[in-house]
Amino acid sequence: MSRGKIPKVGQTVKFVPEYCMMQKVHSGMVVSVEGKKVRIEAIDLKVW
Repeated sequence: MSRGKIPKVGQTVKFVPEYCMMQKVHSGMVVSVEGKKVRIEAIDLKVW
């Protein structure tokens, strides 16, 4: 997590991964939070 609020477990989030070359918005569901480490599963690329 590099910026923004820390989401809660079970919350659906939208984000732009730092490693994404296309800089497109992805979405996924938060499955665990440990400090500033957030684990997101069911990641889907969203193109708007």
